[in-house]
Amino acid sequence: MFREIFKNLEMKIVALILALMLWFHVTTERDYTEQLSLPVHYLNTPRGLVLLEEGPSRVIAAITGKGKELVKLHFLGRPYVSLDLRQARVGRNALSLSSENIVLPPRSLAQASGFLSPREVEVEFDSLVSKKVGVVARMASEPRGDLVLAGFFKVSPAQVRLTGPRSLVRPVKFLETEPVDLPEKEGTLRRNVRVVLPTERHLSCDPQTVWVEGRFVQAGSRKIEDVPLRIEGHVPTARIRVNPTSLAVTVSGVPARLAQLTAEEVEVTLAIEGLAKGVYELPPKVKLPPGISLVGIDPRAFSVEIK
Repeated sequence: MFREIFKNLEMKIVALILALMLWFHVTTERDYTEQLSLPVHYLNTPRGLVLLEEGPSRVIAAITGKGKELVKLHFLGRPYVSLDLRQARVGRNALSLSSENIVLPPRSLAQASGFLSPREVEVEFDSLVSKKVGVVARMASEPRGDLVLAGFFKVSPAQVRLTGPRSLVRPVKFLETEPVDLPEKEGTLRRNVRVVLPTERHLSCDPQTVWVEGRFVQAGSRKIEDVPLRIEGHVPTARIRVNPTSLAVTVSGVPARLAQLTAEEVEVTLAIEGLAKGVYELPPKVKLPPGISLVGIDPRAFSVEIK
């Protein structure tokens, strides 16, 4: 039996191959319609506009042709959808899809039948604008306990040109840098750091990096005596007695600045708004000039009597 099976094996294999070729030829000569997921290419953005919101990246289309032509699409190059945007305007634009938007490989005899989903796409445009905005250096952390920034960071250039859609550029007042790592010891810090954008998708800035420079010195401390206390708020038809009426404030900062600091620059308030008659122990609120840090106050609370 096995001898009969393997008898004239070569001729049988050739016959099988010819039969398969004939079947493939007959099958692929029939007309078929295939549903394909095609990428969308958005072309010819109008000058002065920027694409704020794209439509779908892929759509479902129907391609018709003989079986062999549909098979060729996998080798000649995949079809895609081309959308011409040159007539678009600011705002939302509805674009209808038709078989004319489907681009087939040059040597393909298949035909585009139309779209199944979606049949229309929406894109949103905005005016492309640019403006100069200031750049602020951002510290990665607070300076080490015994170090303090002498003055402010110097950013160079102080401004960059921000470009993008009007709706995103208009509200931007300033940009920040990426966090700047602080030094371990006193001295001058100089770093080239990246400018951080509110969103990377639609906005760009020029230049993309800036130089940040600052001088860190050993922090000093000073105790300021007899800082006056100010009452904040009002209790109608009441007499208010506060004890004591002043306090001592200990602050830290750049030694040169501390030497010039006066009691009048330290604002200490006690809030009594909304309080009923009675006796209270209230903590004060201390407001200091920029670059000056609060170390402590004495006393830490005040006796307030409202009659």
